[in-house]
Amino acid sequence: MLEKIWHTEVGGDAPRIPFLPQAEEKVEIWIGSFPVEWGQQVWIEFRVNGSGEWKKITCNWQYNSQENSYWRALITSIPKDTSVEYKIRGRQHNVRIADESIYSFTPGVSSSPAPGGP
Repeated sequence: MLEKIWHTEVGGDAPRIPFLPQAEEKVEIWIGSFPVEWGQQVWIEFRVNGSGEWKKITCNWQYNSQENSYWRALITSIPKDTSVEYKIRGRQHNVRIADESIYSFTPGVSSSPAPGGP
């Protein structure tokens, strides 16, 4: 039975990549689950600018390592200065598990290359 899910946000084995995203940059949310078992589902719920409904993004299973499974969700096209909050959720055989933490990020401005640069 699914016992634990986690997200390390920065570094670790289940990070957000990139940790400090730029405007319109794709953001990967990695989540770990324990133990490895058939029938698990993992997802994130997110909202922008602290209002509105939480929207669901289903995570895709990526791989197993020892007794853990690793999952990935992708958040795309977030404009500059838009606050994003997200929560991680999981389920196995209709039993839900949640990490009650709320994670967040606000994309900044993409930097332009220097004149004559690549």
